[in-house]
Amino acid sequence: STLSQMPVSIFKNGNLVGTIAMKGTDTEWITTAIDIGRINFTSMRLELFFSQTGLEIDSCKIYKVD
Repeated sequence: STLSQMPVSIFKNGNLVGTIAMKGTDTEWITTAIDIGRINFTSMRLELFFSQTGLEIDSCKIYKVD
């Protein structure tokens, strides 16, 4: 729906790193990036919280940047 909005909050180890907002008025696929900071642990927890529905996500990719 063109009226839909979908914020996605990104958490690293329970701490909010950032929020990405997507709008239904975007008629083309968009690419968005967020820096989650340095990873200093052998393991960590990464959460994506979708507070609403209504938009389609084509893919979600996580990259390691040196």
